[in-house]
Parts: sequence; C-alpha cells; structure tokens
Amino acid sequence: MGRDDIWDLHTVGQSLVGRIKVVNSGPPCVLSGRPMVRIVGPAGPLRLKYTTVSPVGSMYGRQGIGLDNYAVLAIRWSNWCGGSLSLSSFRVEVATHRGYGAIPVRSSAGGKPPVCGAPKYPSILGVSLWSFAGKFGLNDW
Repeated sequence: MGRDDIWDLHTVGQSLVGRIKVVNSGPPCVLSGRPMVRIVGPAGPLRLKYTTVSPVGSMYGRQGIGLDNYAVLAIRWSNWCGGSLSLSSFRVEVATHRGYGAIPVRSSAGGKPPVCGAPKYPSILGVSLWSFAGKFGLNDW
C-alpha cells in the first residue's frame, strides 16, 4: 500500500470524524476485516478503546485492490480526556504488511483533539471496515 491521505478531519458534535484513503502503489493486494488504526502522540500510541463502525458500503470478507486502485475507511474519535494535544503533536497510523504507516492529517477542526465530555469513561476510536471511495459519506455512520 502507499500514498495514504486522511481527508478533512472535522468536528461532528464532540467527536472528530475523518476518512482515510489508501492507494495501492504496488502489486495487487488484499484488504480484509477491520483496519488496524492508531493515534500516536508525542509519548507514543494513545490509550484508546477501539470499536468497529459499519457505514453504508463497507466491505466484508476479503477484497482485492489492484495497482492505483484505492479503498477508504472512516474513523470517529471521541472523548479525549488525556491532556493537551495539537494537530502538530499527534498523527494517525494505519497498519500495512510493512508495519504502521503515518498518515498526513488535514483538519478543519482547528487542529484539536475531541472534547472531553465524560472524564470517567475511555476515549473511543471507531474504525470502519474497508470501503470503496464514493460509497459512503462522513454522515453514513
């Protein structure tokens, strides 16, 4: 996999929502199941509770992706009570067969993490299954 990009991380309610497009720049590969995504701060991966969300158009099972074809996944991050972070101090990473690769983040959310709405509860990162671009929008949760 290669040429990764996160599309406009923006605020929806008290959460940050975004889509990640992954373009295959090598030989055909297969995507399956829930992508492994993590958010990394200055001290390493953040402690988050992970959940799977299934927007319209999600792929179940295995899906082949040819050269220059792409797939998309959606993320929703909510309830960050772990301290101050800015856009320049955290990154999103997606696992590939080569390990985790950093994704450049663009944000219309002012570069801030999600609001801490419930300090006694964990921060949650919802990650969709893989989907083809154009099959769903950010509101299709």
